[in-house]
Amino acid sequence: MRYEDWPLRLQTLLDQVRHQEFTWGRLDCCQFAGLVVEALMGSNPIGHLQGRYTTAIGSLRVLRREFGTTSISDAITQVMGEPVPVPMAGRGDLALVDLDGTQCVGTVDLSGERVAAIGLYGLEYVTLSAATAAWKV
Repeated sequence: MRYEDWPLRLQTLLDQVRHQEFTWGRLDCCQFAGLVVEALMGSNPIGHLQGRYTTAIGSLRVLRREFGTTSISDAITQVMGEPVPVPMAGRGDLALVDLDGTQCVGTVDLSGERVAAIGLYGLEYVTLSAATAAWKV
């Protein structure tokens, strides 16, 4: 269950990472998704993976070892449950978007219309309608 003040917690997280650079295993899209879940619900379901890889190849190895897949979507589904139709995604939910030709998971921001995801130099925003999958938090 989400904290009562989850919108404030989500906005605080977005403000904290707004200008932080993408770093494999520390602040990449999967680690960001874990931080979102922690901010809204109090527990990071993938926190134990932080720092266990430092490259894209390393992240794929960890995905395969932990989830039996190299698909971000499949791994998120194992952690968060079955995806929901993108139009059903609301503020704070997770969504899969394309950032510069790469699939990335982000969170629906407080406007409910955009997905905030970690880009190379901080948060980037994509319209929610461009998401290819979504999961309830």
